[in-house]
Amino acid sequence: MGITKKEKEFGLNEIFQKVSSFCAYRERSRQEVLDKLYGLGVSPDIADVIILRLIEENFLSEERFVRSYTGGKFRLKNWGRNKIKFTLSGKGISDTEIQKALDEQIDEETYRKTLKKLLERKFMSTNEPDSFKKQQKVARYGVSKGYEGELVWEIVQEIFSE
Repeated sequence: MGITKKEKEFGLNEIFQKVSSFCAYRERSRQEVLDKLYGLGVSPDIADVIILRLIEENFLSEERFVRSYTGGKFRLKNWGRNKIKFTLSGKGISDTEIQKALDEQIDEETYRKTLKKLLERKFMSTNEPDSFKKQQKVARYGVSKGYEGELVWEIVQEIFSE
């Protein structure tokens, strides 16, 4: 494959500078970088060369991205494992990498405490007189945040028995 019009217009160094700045701003997945390169009109062959250079110069690391993403989504947005897995899978990350990051970034005790705090907050803010409907609403909220159904229901039962 030859060099595209955009590649000639910008030059490879300018494209590399643009994409390395994109990577330096925050951790990125390989797929996000490829999307950016294709958006700039870069051909797949040149994109592969640029990706390799980004990896060599440590601008791009899938492992770093997955750890950062997992920890951030759990600590800042209180997402559960299921939601994190789903979004990372959509970014082209392997199940092995995802599981490794989840194991490193989220310990079980903190996970349970976070979920309980979320559900207690939802319990307090839910104005539903019917106890069964209120339990369902609180449980549905926990599952929508990406937590496992069994764990959500277990903690909902704890909250309602207190």
